[in-house]
Amino acid sequence: MGYTLTIILSALAGVILTVVRCRTAQARHRRARWSFAFVGALLAGIVTVAVIDRWDLFHLDVFIRNKFPVWEAVILDFTFSSAVALGLTLLVVHHYRVKFRDFGV
Repeated sequence: MGYTLTIILSALAGVILTVVRCRTAQARHRRARWSFAFVGALLAGIVTVAVIDRWDLFHLDVFIRNKFPVWEAVILDFTFSSAVALGLTLLVVHHYRVKFRDFGV
């Protein structure tokens, strides 16, 4: 439950950052770019790794002695969170691109 909640919250953090960037582009009378979605998803993956795997990354010696593959967990967490966030951030960018086209902002 805690893992899923962390993934969802970090994906929402990526969405919020994407919304801020899209609104900034809209205020400058520019169309939102699709790259905003990819950057938001990347940042969501970084937030997830920082929140879930922080102890693992700072205490690598424990996992090296116990032969635990910590990098597999980090890559899995980053990939899963980025995939969830990418779907949401693509929806946000699509919304702002349609809004730009319809209202001519």
